[in-house]
Amino acid sequence: MRMFTGDLKPDLIVTLSGDTPVDATDAESVRIIGKRNGEVVIDEAVDPGNIEVVGDTSTVLYQWQAGETDTPGYIEIEVELSWPGARKQTFRADSKVAVVTDFDATT
Repeated sequence: MRMFTGDLKPDLIVTLSGDTPVDATDAESVRIIGKRNGEVVIDEAVDPGNIEVVGDTSTVLYQWQAGETDTPGYIEIEVELSWPGARKQTFRADSKVAVVTDFDATT
């Protein structure tokens, strides 16, 4: 995914998949984490309404917040599920989000 500095659209959608498809219906909590150059820029609980389960596959939608895309670079994304019994499971997005300098930022 590629975005320009300062953009808050399109929303980020991460498909949860590992060796098998993942149904997040029974997860107690879902968190999205984003790092740019090793620095955490996103660490947010995901609203249950932003988790969609179709069949046995789940997607997580994240709406960018002001400031998160202000700096150019690559943002690595992962989603952490907490299952009953305090058991965590982490999914890394297949690709990084590339934030590229917008023309407005260079004038």
